[in-house]
Amino acid sequence: MVEKVKIELDDLDGDIQEIGYRIGVEAVRILINEFGGASYYIPLARKITKYRRRMVEELSRQGKTIPQIANAVGCSMNTIRADLREIQKPRY
Repeated sequence: MVEKVKIELDDLDGDIQEIGYRIGVEAVRILINEFGGASYYIPLARKITKYRRRMVEELSRQGKTIPQIANAVGCSMNTIRADLREIQKPRY
């Protein structure tokens, strides 16, 4: 069994140190212990389709316009229109 690392914030450098400052050294320890050596892409929130569509639907229900929604979500108006079409499709 591999021993859990006892890394301190000062032990880190580069991107992982920046992550440590943002989310805390304990969270970084967990990342290293659980996922050390792996490479992951962390998407922008607007690229997570289910999240974006949920936000689009919520803002639309609040009466926001397509340009307002696009600005709030950080996407193009075409993406918002496509999301609204998908949201409005009947579910069988």
